[in-house]
Amino acid sequence: MDLSKDDRERLAEAIDSHIYWQLSDELYRRDGYVLEPGSDDPEVAAEIAYLTKLMDRLRGETSEPSRPLSIGRER
Repeated sequence: MDLSKDDRERLAEAIDSHIYWQLSDELYRRDGYVLEPGSDDPEVAAEIAYLTKLMDRLRGETSEPSRPLSIGRER
């Protein structure tokens, strides 16, 4: 599926909001940002790290080689 730059930005913003409001522990929230690791639960912290990388890929803010975004997890 091809996504426009605006669509990718909307998805990245949705992921950012999900990380902030649903996944992160309140202790790690600061002025709209989530400090690492984001959660005291290791599984949730790993999910936050994964989603942060996905968000960066959607925004084109990564030095990783270009490759299609896949639905499966790259763990």
